[in-house]
This record gives sequence, C-alpha cells and structure tokens, in this order.
Amino acid sequence: LLCQLPLVRQGAIYDPLLWLGLPTLAGLAFAAWCWLTQPAQRMLDNARTIVYLVLLTLVGSWFAWYVLLSVGWLRYLFPAIFLGTIFAAAMVINALSWLRSSARRRWPTIAALLALTLFVGTLPFTLATLQQFFTPITSEAATTRLARYINSETPPDALIESYDSEIFFLLERRYHFPPDQLHVELNRRTFLEQDVPITYDPLAADPDYLVVGSFGKLWQLYDPVLASGAFRLIEQIDQYDIYERVR
Repeated sequence: LLCQLPLVRQGAIYDPLLWLGLPTLAGLAFAAWCWLTQPAQRMLDNARTIVYLVLLTLVGSWFAWYVLLSVGWLRYLFPAIFLGTIFAAAMVINALSWLRSSARRRWPTIAALLALTLFVGTLPFTLATLQQFFTPITSEAATTRLARYINSETPPDALIESYDSEIFFLLERRYHFPPDQLHVELNRRTFLEQDVPITYDPLAADPDYLVVGSFGKLWQLYDPVLASGAFRLIEQIDQYDIYERVR
C-alpha cells in the first residue's frame, strides 16, 4: 500500500508539503483555531459560515489524503494549495491587523511576525518550483517540427511507435501506443522502486520508426530494444530522438 511505503511518504512530505504547502497548512491551522475559539463561526445559520466550513473540510481532508495515501506527486497537492490560499491570505491579513493593534503586547506581536515570516520565507521555494515546471513558449514547438519531419521524411504507410502521446495529434502516419496497464507497471517500477517485470515488446506491432521523447526516456521503456540494435538513430529534434527500424 502507498501509505506503507516510506519512500513515497517522504516524497510527499519533505519538499512539497514542508516548503510549498507550509503557508497553506498554517492558514488551515489558523482557520480551524478561529472556528473552534469563536462561537459565531460555529453557527451554521448562514451561507457564508457553511461555505467556510465546507472549504476548510475539503482542503484539510485533501492535505491528509496527500500526506497519508497519495503517491506524493506535486500536481496532486496543487488543488489543496490553490483552494487553501484563501486561508493563508486570511492568516496574513489577521497578522497585519495584530501588528497594528497589538504593537505593545508581546505574544500577539510575536505570533503575527512568525506568520508573516513563514509566508514570506516560502516564496523563494514557490518561485523556484514554478520555474522548474515552466516551459517557455517558442516560435515553433519541438512537437510541431517533429511531426513535420515524420510527415515529410517517412513513407506514407510507415508505422510510428512512441510513448510520447502528444505527437500523435499532428502525425499523418499510422502510430502505435503501448497498452494502458503498462503505465501502471512503469510507475511502480520508477517511482515506487518496486521490482516489477516489464514484458512489453515494442517490436510486436512491427513499427517502422520509434520516437523517444521525455516520457519514453523517463520510464526507460525502450532502453532494452535500443540496446539490442533493432533501431538506429536518424534524427534528434530537441527532446525527441527519432529511430528507424533496422530490417
């Protein structure tokens, strides 16, 4: 089970939660504290209070699922952080209010400063993460250039094998994609470090060309068949390697 794998739990907690999700988590704790300590917050007699409680429950349960049960991929945390930003913003607004009204009282001032420091201190990690996953838009995407090459340089009846499905929308050639269950097995081998045998044979569909892009390289699906010499490299277009079948 995912909840029993230390590697997955460490991946879900260390970088994503402790750095990117910490302000939202603090905002959730602040919202829960307000709900517990302010009787007016617990009166379910108006729509605003009900929406408040629903959002708090949704974001809190999503965080718990991510930490305890999910595979720990960063994109699974995004909905909770996105919705939970409401509570993080409320925490910052209240911290600023405390600083203005409690300048001579020690503990409210310290709590407000800690909240603001937490929020500001995690901004560099958030920006670094966005930069890591940001793909700049160029004048012509590599996928477009790849499709143009294949459509013009290969025979009309050629069969293209690839694990990078984004290229298929632009191809004017027949193509073959591995079965869906294979993705589950590759995920278990790559991300959970389980010894899962991969029995897929890329030559079974008798492809004429093989395109290996970012996904094919990440999961190392075609490494064995490339090592066997069944294909030879004929072109490279950015992250895509184009191989021709050796017959």
